[in-house]
Amino acid sequence: MCVGILFDNTTRKFYDYDPVESFDSANNVGFRNHYICSVYASRLMIPRKQGLIVTITSPAGMGYIFDVASGIGKAGCDKLASDMAVDLLNTGVLSVSLWPGAVKTEAVQEALLKCDNDNVSQ
Repeated sequence: MCVGILFDNTTRKFYDYDPVESFDSANNVGFRNHYICSVYASRLMIPRKQGLIVTITSPAGMGYIFDVASGIGKAGCDKLASDMAVDLLNTGVLSVSLWPGAVKTEAVQEALLKCDNDNVSQ
């Protein structure tokens, strides 16, 4: 999800912003692409009888963090990893879900600085 949208919407309810923009921002990059890349990766790994597909997600799939659209995507990623593991059974390819915690990217740092500056100026 675009970090700016994520932080901008944390104080708003899901019904207060555009549902298409919200859902697509949260899920087109993460959830959708995890699925697409996993299909293509599986096609390469299965003939070799080895491989590991790691789906990056977070605890937001288990409980409310940030907003509804983000939670849907994270829960979907966890389910994706679990269901792929079933289909991949006995192929030599494994599928896991990984929750790495907060990742200190430039976008996250900028969003946090903006939040801090907004709080200071109030």
